[in-house]
Formats: sequence, C-alpha cells, structure tokens
Amino acid sequence: MPVTHLPLRRSASVGAVVYAVGYAVALVATAGYAGAVAAVEVAGETTDAAPLGEILGVDPASWITSGWLFYNAHLVPTSVPIADAVNGLGGLTNRSLLATLGGPLYALYLLPPLLLLAAGYVVVRTSETPGENGARNAGASVVAGYFPLFLLGAFVFTVGAADARTVASPAGLPSVFLGLVYPLVFGSIGGLVAGRRATASTPTGEVADA
Repeated sequence: MPVTHLPLRRSASVGAVVYAVGYAVALVATAGYAGAVAAVEVAGETTDAAPLGEILGVDPASWITSGWLFYNAHLVPTSVPIADAVNGLGGLTNRSLLATLGGPLYALYLLPPLLLLAAGYVVVRTSETPGENGARNAGASVVAGYFPLFLLGAFVFTVGAADARTVASPAGLPSVFLGLVYPLVFGSIGGLVAGRRATASTPTGEVADA
C-alpha cells in the first residue's frame, strides 16, 4: 500500500488524541501516588539507598510522576539519579516505578495497548484502505500522531536533581524504540480487526473498502 494511500491526516489526529487520552487517564488514576513515587528508594554506588524525592531535592509534581507511570505502562523505564546525587555526584539508573508500586496500578499496563487497538480500528473503519495490507498499514499509521507526542513527553516529564547535574525522566532510547513499537504493533492489530470485520460484513459479490 503506497504511503499516498494512507489516511495520514486522520490517523495522525487519532494517534494524537489517543496519546492525550492515555495520559489523561493515567493522570487521574495516579494523581494520589506522587508521594509514593517520591518515597521510592534508589540505591547508590557509594552511599545507602535514599528516597527519590530526597535525591532530587524536591518531590516531583503529580503531573510529572503520572507521566513517568504512563511511560512505564509502555515498558519505558524512568531514568533516575542514583543516591550518590545527594552528595553532588552524577550517575543514573533505570527503574520501573509502576512495577515498584504495583497493586492496582498494574492495570495501567493494559491502557496503551487497548487505546492503540481502538485507534487502529477507528482509523480503518472511517477511512478507505485499499490493497491487500491496507487495513494493517492504515492502523499502524496512528504512529504519525502518537510518536511525536510520545517523544516530546520524554523531555517534558523531567525533574532535575538539586545537587547534581542529572535529571529524572523517561529513559531516552526506550522512549524512541517503544514509542514507535507500541502504535505500530497495536495500531496494526486494531486495523486488521477492523478490516476483517468489514470484509465479513460485505455481501457476497461486493468488494470491501478494507
């Protein structure tokens, strides 16, 4: 399916909306966990483990910790300063704060796949997707709207450590890799489901759009 046949305008807008909805849901679901995130202990190389809030010199705002947990739900770890930062020393380690907190927050792991499946489904059901792989490719094209915002968020959800030149933020390379993989994989699956349903509902002798 040529790129010119992809419904990029629609899929980009759907992908962007899905990212915003996903973060909004995570924000509401995790708003009360900012203190728990700040209390997560991080080990050091030359010092004992210390709470993340103490290492940073400030408790991160809830909208930032919700962003970290939202990215953790995509399997992107949070890059945080090690405990040595309290003494002005650098060094980072990757932690999944979502896995550390656990409990009911584990349900957040389902949020990105479900939203992206729905996004791919909606794009295909509301667009023309010609070609053998048209539905799959159109569903995957939600990456056009999802990935740029995902990459931007990796920079926005950042807190600097007060006594060292390090920051806590979603890990860079995993953000790039998984920010592409999630919408491509789950969007394409949603598109395939929509395409199959469209084909199944087409009367014999007619050609489905997908």
